[in-house]
Amino acid sequence: MGTACRRNCGYSLIEVLIAFFVLSVGLMGIAALHLGSLRDNGSAALRTRAIVLAADMFDRIRANGSALEGNLYSAATGSYGTDNGCFSTATTVAAPCTP
Repeated sequence: MGTACRRNCGYSLIEVLIAFFVLSVGLMGIAALHLGSLRDNGSAALRTRAIVLAADMFDRIRANGSALEGNLYSAATGSYGTDNGCFSTATTVAAPCTP
C-alpha cells in the first residue's frame, strides 16, 4: 500500500453514507405522500356521504309534491323538521307523519 491507498481510502464509506442519506430522504417523502393521500381519502369519503344524503333529501322533497306546493318546507318548527309530532323518542311512538 503506497500513496494510492492514502488518497483513496475511505471514499467508499462516504459514498455509502451519502447514498443512505439520499435513500432515507426519498423514503420520508414517500411516507409523507402516503399520509397525505390517506387524509384526503377520508375527506373525500365524508364529502361523498354528504352529497348522497343531500341528494336523497332533495329526492324526498321532490317526491312529496303536496308539501312542496303548500310551502311546508320553508320554516322548521323544531330540531326534528317541520312536524314535531312526527318522530319517535324513547318514551313516545311517532304518529303518522303529515306532508
